[in-house]
Amino acid sequence: MTMNRQAVLDVLNSLDVIEASGGEDAYILVENNEENREKLKAVGVPLERLRYYGDDETFCILALAFGDGYANDFRDGKLVYDEPVPCKICGFKDEFIIDYNENGEYMFCGNCGTVVE
Repeated sequence: MTMNRQAVLDVLNSLDVIEASGGEDAYILVENNEENREKLKAVGVPLERLRYYGDDETFCILALAFGDGYANDFRDGKLVYDEPVPCKICGFKDEFIIDYNENGEYMFCGNCGTVVE
């Protein structure tokens, strides 16, 4: 399946949220209705995935977006996908890993371990 990630994100971000919560157990619930299913089907989201992330009444667009690779961040109230940047040392193109030390948060390459400035 060819995925138009931005089209999926545009639809997910346009759906009316009926309940949401942030933090460690974050979720964003939308109604599992014909209109929302048709919008997602039109951009190539397999409808059986909605059942995986919800039930007959609601589904979680946060879980769907992150779980199925449509998004890798949530910024300014929107699901977004930022393309991975290759490591300047080894060229590995993947998400950088975030870790913490006494100076706070830092990122490093998941392949060679180079700290990202």
